[in-house]
Amino acid sequence: MIHVETDAGRVTEIQNLQIENSASGIQHLSGDLKLAKCRVIVNSVLEFQKVISLEAMGSENSPMDTVTIDGCALVAKYVGDTAERTPPDVDVVLAGPGSRYVEIAVGRCSLINEVPNAISNGIETRSTTAHLTIRDNRIRCQGMGIVIPNHIGSMDIQDNTIWSAHIGIMTGTESPDRSNITFNHITIDDQDLQVYPVFVQEYIARNSSACISIGATSAGVAAAFFNKKNVIGRGTTFWVENNVLTGNPKHGISLVDSPEPESYGPPTPNDSHDNIIARNDFTDLNAEWDIALGASTFKNLVVDNVGIESVFKEAGDDDRNSINND
Repeated sequence: MIHVETDAGRVTEIQNLQIENSASGIQHLSGDLKLAKCRVIVNSVLEFQKVISLEAMGSENSPMDTVTIDGCALVAKYVGDTAERTPPDVDVVLAGPGSRYVEIAVGRCSLINEVPNAISNGIETRSTTAHLTIRDNRIRCQGMGIVIPNHIGSMDIQDNTIWSAHIGIMTGTESPDRSNITFNHITIDDQDLQVYPVFVQEYIARNSSACISIGATSAGVAAAFFNKKNVIGRGTTFWVENNVLTGNPKHGISLVDSPEPESYGPPTPNDSHDNIIARNDFTDLNAEWDIALGASTFKNLVVDNVGIESVFKEAGDDDRNSINND
């Protein structure tokens, strides 16, 4: 419906606009984009639809584009299955394969994805974005509220209210800078949802439902997503603090092992480490495991959380994490 492609440094501002379309909403290819107080609705009749599509490629070594989405209502409506009689794969905000941005900021928005598919997500990025700010949003979807599994930069995910039938936040990054997941309220209503397209069914089936999953890598880690560069999103240097977790997922917070290097390359330690999980509230969470730690995770600190009843340590007696809770 709206296609934004300008010279570097040029700012496009879109304000107070209502869009409803059956194909796509807004596509950004270059320049700086500011979207404010808009309502964008996409009726889901096609496969791989996006309400907001972010596809700026920038330069190999110096990304230059920015996107700010503020105070918007972004909706994917379920209006029926595709021609193959399956629910479509729809994302509300998608930073596409290989995209490069200096900054993506999504704040004070309502993001609703009504498509009944376990991969119908709220905010997803497959990019090498330098920094992500996702703050003070209300996200409701069937799949994953925020999925940022293969990332190079740091991120701030703060003050969001998320409802999902599968995963609230799934993320991982190789950045040495600290990433923050703080003051979010996440509710999971675990459901046995269908998964389309077929080629990702097995991958999604292996992913347990969770409020927060750190260290996961997307099924789309293939080199083509990153201009022939493989990226494995380990969970390193995350500060997970003051989140309220409710609902019935399998895991409240999980720190997972990265996929085997021989499967996804390039060689990298198969672990998630140096994370802090502190002062989170598990009181109203009905999970099989409140916290789950992978076999290869180490040097993670779990401290001063409220309402923890169960911690799963896949490494058993050889676990190398520090757990200190009442």
